[in-house]
Amino acid sequence: MPKTADILRDTTWTIHTLGLRTGRHFLGPDGCLSIGAAIYVAAHGTIPAEFATDERISIAIITASAPAMQAIKTLSQHLDTQPNVDTIAPGYEVPDHLDHIEYWAAHGLFGSHQPPTADEVIDHLNATADALDAPQALAA
Repeated sequence: MPKTADILRDTTWTIHTLGLRTGRHFLGPDGCLSIGAAIYVAAHGTIPAEFATDERISIAIITASAPAMQAIKTLSQHLDTQPNVDTIAPGYEVPDHLDHIEYWAAHGLFGSHQPPTADEVIDHLNATADALDAPQALAA
């Protein structure tokens, strides 16, 4: 199983090569991918056909992937905002990391006036991967 940092770096190549989609569906007619779909592709090397046609199934495919979701969660945690939470049962809430990164790539962080460019998304992916690879400081 690839390391999370490697998946994030492979995602930069995927976005650079195929383009970053910020519109409806996870895969555009020109082959560009949303950030979540690009992470899935980096983790698995395939583009499910459902990414172009069915958002619900696309979300199910992405969220069923442990390596993709770990990379998505890591990227989400590296943003300066918190994800929304979904109540999955009374008293049980889970953060929606996929929605968080999709919203960020399409609209920017809260208070920003424009979404990040594809290059800015790539830079943030690389910074997140670099942070994962950095040696942790030893406690004194």
